[in-house]
Amino acid sequence: MLTHEEIESLGFKGRLEALRKIKRWKQFSPAFYRHDLEMHSLELLYIFNELESIIKEIFPNLDLEKTRTLILVHDDPETISLGGDVTYDRKLNMTEKEKHELEIEEEKAIEELLKIWPETINGYSYKELLLMAKEKNTVEAQLLSYIDKFSALCESLHELHAGNIGFHEGWQTERDRPPVAGNNIVNLIPKYNLISEFLKINHPIIIPYKRPNVKSLLESVKPHTKDSIFIPTGLAHYDFWKFTILKHGKEKALNWLTQQREFL
Repeated sequence: MLTHEEIESLGFKGRLEALRKIKRWKQFSPAFYRHDLEMHSLELLYIFNELESIIKEIFPNLDLEKTRTLILVHDDPETISLGGDVTYDRKLNMTEKEKHELEIEEEKAIEELLKIWPETINGYSYKELLLMAKEKNTVEAQLLSYIDKFSALCESLHELHAGNIGFHEGWQTERDRPPVAGNNIVNLIPKYNLISEFLKINHPIIIPYKRPNVKSLLESVKPHTKDSIFIPTGLAHYDFWKFTILKHGKEKALNWLTQQREFL
């Protein structure tokens, strides 16, 4: 199975360092367990691998290795675009003009990457993968996109369950928007017409999202530890996310999820 380190050896030297430099959730300060793009892409890969048997049953002709490769490279344009990592909640609050400018910036970033890196990666067209991630017009890309938004919600819940008040701000608004308000996952389903059968499964990644009692939660939670991280919260989405990451990422993931890097 392809890794970021193996991609480096395929002629993409410096790419992994670039992924590590781009941090997520820049609209929040602090983010106790702030992710970079390497961590984020691996989390998506772990979730996909955990769901592999279900996905294979629904999509028997799906190229699993192509999907894994797509997951690993889907955020590459953010390593050189002016906007860096733009999470879904920020996109929801953009004007149409801002969205258009972001799209143009992404197109320029893809063009620049195609000048820098090899044409193929793991036997697949690098250009095709980047455009697929941008357009979301294939089964592979829609699976990636849905898992990406699910993971973004859970990354924010991870902050909230550690008592990060900053991630509570959006819960005060009426608008359902991830990460902080935690949009109802099923509201996204109409966007993903190519994976409609997958979105019918009875699984924590699909079931309707129910907001926790935030006020009560913030009164009782503390930063995560290597012991507390294994205690179920009762929130199906978040528990599936963290236990999947711990299962597949092992010690590396344990450090990601429990080593606080920023403080109030």
